[in-house]
Amino acid sequence: MTPIDVASGYPHGRGVGGRDVDPVCAAILRHLPPRGHVLDLGSGSGRRISILAAHRPDLTFEPSDPDPASRARIDRRCAGLRNVIRAADLDPARSGWGGPAGPVEAVIATGVLSRMSESGLSVLLDEGVRALAPGGILAFLEPRADPAAAMGTGALRPEDPDTAGDPPGGDIVETVLGVLGLAVDRLDLSGGGWAILGRRAPRGAERLSRGDRADPT
Repeated sequence: MTPIDVASGYPHGRGVGGRDVDPVCAAILRHLPPRGHVLDLGSGSGRRISILAAHRPDLTFEPSDPDPASRARIDRRCAGLRNVIRAADLDPARSGWGGPAGPVEAVIATGVLSRMSESGLSVLLDEGVRALAPGGILAFLEPRADPAAAMGTGALRPEDPDTAGDPPGGDIVETVLGVLGLAVDRLDLSGGGWAILGRRAPRGAERLSRGDRADPT
């Protein structure tokens, strides 16, 4: 796995307007699409989505959160960013959101796995892939956190005791994205944690992968 450091690409760990760029933002900024719509799941305070939007004014960002207070907070924080639309009422662990939310060029989920049951993760993976446009990416970013914070009821546990303190669920995400037909890349975040990026095949390549290749004979 390739470590990602904030300083590489962002001198002194700062980005647009001197803003601090944390490892999560540094990681996803390298992989955002050249154009289109980005759906952010569980946007919380809206801090990271505001940083991403400030760096990429050529993209449209849609934050989301199931909590009304969080959505109001996000909208206030992003009020001055013309490329951020109103925060959507979306729970990534409830089925049915992928079709209405898509097609989008990227879906980002940051720090959600430690708060999500296995059934919720299954829904997120299925709906996230369903929301992607051809060539789009589904990005899971999990910075290292206090392991005690991830041990609530139903939370996914670390796969290996030696990784205590690392975010849980990475092996599951990597495996399922591959099964769902996405090209998967796993990266280390500086300061601990990981990023897993699943890319859906472009439209032409997707047809070929389904066996539509013409018989050369």
